[in-house]
Amino acid sequence: MKKFFAFLLLLLVLSCLLFFVFNTQKNSKEIKISDIKISITSDFNPPFISNEDLKELLLKYEPKIIGKEINSLNIQRLENLLKTQTLLKKVNISHTTKGILKVNIETYSPLFSVLSQHKNFYVTKNRDTLTFTSPQKNSPFIPIVHGDVSVLQASTSIYDLLLFLSKNSKWKDFFCSFYFDKNRNELIGQTKYKNLEINLGSLGRWEEKFSSLNTFKREVIDEIGWHSFSNIYLEYPNKIIATPQKELLKKFQKTLLDLEKRNNEK
Repeated sequence: MKKFFAFLLLLLVLSCLLFFVFNTQKNSKEIKISDIKISITSDFNPPFISNEDLKELLLKYEPKIIGKEINSLNIQRLENLLKTQTLLKKVNISHTTKGILKVNIETYSPLFSVLSQHKNFYVTKNRDTLTFTSPQKNSPFIPIVHGDVSVLQASTSIYDLLLFLSKNSKWKDFFCSFYFDKNRNELIGQTKYKNLEINLGSLGRWEEKFSSLNTFKREVIDEIGWHSFSNIYLEYPNKIIATPQKELLKKFQKTLLDLEKRNNEK
């Protein structure tokens, strides 16, 4: 008796599944796309690619998508076309029984970008490198590294620096961009202060260098300000070479001349 009831239950489940599959296929032939709903998962707000940009891409690939029957739409093709966009990590397209096309996107999270003569690419928070031809329009700010930088250098030493800076509230927004001088093997940071560059020297020893810069900031910068210098060099252990701005240098020279004059008068 138990086997008979189990058989009936199995038969009922199979009948329901067959009805659901048949009914879904039948309904999908009648469903037409009436709207597009886009959802983007990103670490950035706003994300690197907007809902409007994605909708524009969809309409570029399928100009007459609104009003089109679901069963005549090649969803796999659309997903693959969208995945050709550099920063789109995952693309999933589905639809509702009311004809709403749901486009769910997950983006990569770039930590910084590299612009060089040979290759432009993003380096993500997971050390992935993504080649691109031109930067994303209206994208959130991320640091840019210029110069002849290899993928290996970008994804190791320079990545370590940018990750270190991103986690340090004091230095996170201090730099606008960087330039790598291949001939001198030096990384130079352009700061948010006018005419001030920080020469970080060779690639590596970042924590040690910023420890020295912290000391210099506490003992000197907090007294006279960043604007007093045009260049700060961090290559040597426990030593900083700072070049004063011309105006400050003239002021120092005048002070020294005044002191010399007073000593002579004595």
